[in-house]
Amino acid sequence: MALPPLRIRNGQFERAGRRFLLFGPVYFARQPGTCGGDYFADEWWPQAAAHLERDFSRMAEIGCNWVAPFVKTQPFFRRGRPVERVWRRYDQMVATAERCGLYLMPFPNHDMKRGFADLMGHPFREGPGQPHLHPSTNDQIYEATLKLNAAFAARTAGSTTVPMIMVRGGGRLWTGYAGYGPGEPEGRELLTVRKDWQAWLQRRYGDDFEAFRTSHPKLRENPHGWAEVALPVEVEGQFTDDDSRTFDFLAFTAELSAANQRRIQEDGRRLVPGSRYMFPFEGCEFDRGPMECYLPGRADLDAVWVEMYQFGMTHSSHTHPDWERSHHFEPTTGKLSVDQLSSITAAWKRARYLKAAAPATALVCCHGTVMDNPMRWTPEPRDQRILFERLQRTYLDAGSDGFAFWCWTDDESSSRPEPEYFYREGEAMGMVDVAGAWRPVARRAAAYHRCGVRTARVSAEALLLIPTPHLMGLDRLDALTTTACLIGALARLGVAPEVKATYFRGRGPIPLSELTPFKLVVLGADEYRKDLPEVPGVLRRYVQQGGRLVLAMGQADTLLSPSLDPLANRDLAALYGHPKLLATNHQHHTFWMQSLRWRLGDGFLPYWDRRRGRWMPGRGEKRLTFKWLQLGKGCEALAEAVAPRPPPSKDSFYGTTEFQYAGENVWYPLFYRRRLGKGAVYVFAYSLNVFRSFLDEIDVQRDDWDWVLEAAVAEAGVATDPGHSLSVLAQEFLNFRPTR
Repeated sequence: MALPPLRIRNGQFERAGRRFLLFGPVYFARQPGTCGGDYFADEWWPQAAAHLERDFSRMAEIGCNWVAPFVKTQPFFRRGRPVERVWRRYDQMVATAERCGLYLMPFPNHDMKRGFADLMGHPFREGPGQPHLHPSTNDQIYEATLKLNAAFAARTAGSTTVPMIMVRGGGRLWTGYAGYGPGEPEGRELLTVRKDWQAWLQRRYGDDFEAFRTSHPKLRENPHGWAEVALPVEVEGQFTDDDSRTFDFLAFTAELSAANQRRIQEDGRRLVPGSRYMFPFEGCEFDRGPMECYLPGRADLDAVWVEMYQFGMTHSSHTHPDWERSHHFEPTTGKLSVDQLSSITAAWKRARYLKAAAPATALVCCHGTVMDNPMRWTPEPRDQRILFERLQRTYLDAGSDGFAFWCWTDDESSSRPEPEYFYREGEAMGMVDVAGAWRPVARRAAAYHRCGVRTARVSAEALLLIPTPHLMGLDRLDALTTTACLIGALARLGVAPEVKATYFRGRGPIPLSELTPFKLVVLGADEYRKDLPEVPGVLRRYVQQGGRLVLAMGQADTLLSPSLDPLANRDLAALYGHPKLLATNHQHHTFWMQSLRWRLGDGFLPYWDRRRGRWMPGRGEKRLTFKWLQLGKGCEALAEAVAPRPPPSKDSFYGTTEFQYAGENVWYPLFYRRRLGKGAVYVFAYSLNVFRSFLDEIDVQRDDWDWVLEAAVAEAGVATDPGHSLSVLAQEFLNFRPTR
């Protein structure tokens, strides 16, 4: 029996005129194993077919309504022509899904290097401009990608069972992660995009090379024309504060990817009218290194698939090479996944960041948990159930339009002994194990699969605003962790914030109209160090018309541009209230055992139970500064601190005037309020990461963050929702203190 048509309207899935939530697993066969296995091949299909009917019917038993099979497509083509017997196997899968009441949305994947000739009917044409195997930059790969997508869309054209195809139309430009040295193979594959990069720069700077050099005065290659500008992978210090081209290159990457995604979608519909496409945005592209291959709102896409696994965010990466650059900021928790809050609050940030900037694009959130793996910090199957519950609840309240679970079943490779486990942890994540037995997560999944549709529970009055340049570099993971901790603090206060970025929709600085509806804006950065230079002016106007702003101070009157050029900024100085910065001290200039003491003012939050505190910042913090301030006129100190003695001014972090330290117990402003127009600015003088860590532990579950935000939330009159799932979870973490 044919399934009812599934449509996308206003960025949401609809069936029979009503909103419809997708929920189902990623699927691949138990043999030969992994999501890249050729299970449609002659050798493996008999085993795969034997499980198909039972697997799909069991999905329906627990309330699933769709399935996303990963399809390795090498067996589907020979010498440029379809292999009909293999396509009939795919038809069998579609028919099985229909019988079980499941929509099926395949994700075709083809090895474009080894399988190009079989797909296209002729060998790949080698040449100096051809090595980069990405559809954004290589016409041959684009044509092959389009043919593959069209073949799958055409095979089920008119079928309501297959309403959408997942396609690779963009994604990161190179397979190597950040940290490769110049000339290494993982970086060389990117060299063929140099001309595209140089042409993009020429357009961005209006063909004014002198303006470009003014913005990038310290390029190591010292170019004298557009053709001499290098790629980041050709120089040391790639994607760091040592290389000013970071933001430009990642903006170029995202724009190139978006243009290609738009082209794939348009050409796909031209070849197969009515076809729809979902573009995957992998977890590694969001967490790892400098990747920003998708800027929401840059292209109008049908749907986006985004991944979030329990090992995202604050765990050490198993994907980075051993020789990664020393400037890679990568905080780690050293805790089990079930004992950290930040991976859940990061999921909230991810979902709202993607949905707020692209409301017309349907958002499908995929999550999952590796089990019995020391590298992924989830030693027991019960961890999978707990983490499923938390992530599913979070995505549901964040307004996701569909849900996927990685994955339906373990595969044969997941039972191999070490050392092979290192290469298979991505597949030991099943709702059923390799023998077909249910895991505990299935019971909870059934409850969520059958839940009714409800609207997103997002604050309409509080916004977390992320300075985009903090995310587009090797300090990305560090910045994401700080942002996640800020969301956790807001959640403990009963606020589930909206999330936007200052480089809005990949087109320019966020306009005032995007901030005006909110009573409170919290700037999501450890210290406000770098941003588009126009943004402080937008923030100033927002406050003057009555808004409340919370931010952590970087420099008192200077902001790094996206190209890392220190620019004096009057609007920023006005927001801070023109304080005099007497001295600064980086945490690493002190003995690690020296603690920071703080106290709240007598009239500040009188109901707060802890007026004084002591904090020992984590040794792993790489950006953490203390500042000695003299407040400007009209500024009111709300909290003070005693920090370790500062060094001589010549060694200070930002460089300041001569400063005579008066003694061990002199209190200086730590947190203050500045009235501006009809609104107010709340300024935290140190790095917010002073509250993020303790010794070697990141993501400490304590409420020190909260008093920084409480006054602004209360004064702005932000409505709270303490019963919100995110708020309840954050409070439970605080109550039970799941720290080491």
